[in-house]
Amino acid sequence: MNLSIVIPTLNRSKNLKELLLSINSALRYEPDLKNKISLETIVIDQSEDEKTRNICKEFSVKFFKSEKKGLSLSRNIGLDKSLFEFLIFFDDDVILKENYFKELLLMFEKYKNFDSFTGKILTLEKNKPYSRLQNNLPKWLDIHSFDQVLSSGTGFSSSYIDEIGKFDERFGLGSLYGGSEEGDIILRGLNNKKRIFYNPDLISYHPEEKGEFKFSLSRFKRGFSYGKGRGALMKKHQESLKLIITIKNFLNPILGFLYNLLKLNLNLSSENLGSFFGRINGYFLFKK
Repeated sequence: MNLSIVIPTLNRSKNLKELLLSINSALRYEPDLKNKISLETIVIDQSEDEKTRNICKEFSVKFFKSEKKGLSLSRNIGLDKSLFEFLIFFDDDVILKENYFKELLLMFEKYKNFDSFTGKILTLEKNKPYSRLQNNLPKWLDIHSFDQVLSSGTGFSSSYIDEIGKFDERFGLGSLYGGSEEGDIILRGLNNKKRIFYNPDLISYHPEEKGEFKFSLSRFKRGFSYGKGRGALMKKHQESLKLIITIKNFLNPILGFLYNLLKLNLNLSSENLGSFFGRINGYFLFKK
C-alpha cells in the first residue's frame, strides 16, 4: 500500500512533533506494518521561524516552505508534491491512535472500491467524540451525511483528485471563507458519484474545546470566519443540497448557542453566535 500523509502547519512545531511521533508509533504497532505500507510524510510549513524545519530533519520527512498562508493552499501544495496513490490530510494538532495503520489496512481489505475515506476524531483529554456528528457506525456517506467529514483525517485516491480537482482555495483557514474546505471537496465528489466511506475505527485525537464562563470576542470572530465558509458552501452547492439541509446548517449554530448558554460555556456560545452570523454573511457574499 502506497500512502502519502500531508500536514500543513503554522507555528506549531511542538504539536507537529507529537503528531510525527504518533505516526512512527502507529507504524510500529505490529512488526510487519512497515513492510505493508510505503509511507511518505509531507509537511507544508507556513511558519515564521525555522523550528518546524529542524523537527522535519529529525524525523526525515519531506519539508516544503510556503511563504503564502492558507490551509487549502498548503494542502494543494502537498497534493502536487505527493507521489503515491492515496493521500491523508492531518491537522498539525492531532495525534494518531496506535492502531491507526492496522485499522487502515483492514479497511482496505474489507471495503473495496472506495474513492475517499474519513475517520473519527476523539478529544485527547476525555476520549469523547470531538464532533456530535460522528458516531460509531461505519457507513457510506451521501448528501445527508457529508458533514461527518471533518477537516483532519480524511483521505483521497489520486484519481479522485484528478477527476474532482484540488481544494478550492477560497475556502479554509487563511482564506476569504474561513472553513468548510473539506465539505466542498466532499460534496463535489458525491455530486460525481464518488464512493466515500466513514470508518469510526480510524481514530485520531484532538485537544478538547473547553468551555469558560466568559464571552469571548476572539471566539466570536473565529466562529464568524468558520461560519462564513459554511454559508458560502451552502450557496455554492445550493443546486444539489436539499432545502432541509441548508435550513439545518443555519439552525445548528443557534441550537449550539442555546445549549452552551445553558451550560454557562459563554466562550463557546460566543463562537456559535459568530458562526450563525458568519453563515448569513458567507451565503450572501459568495459568488461562483
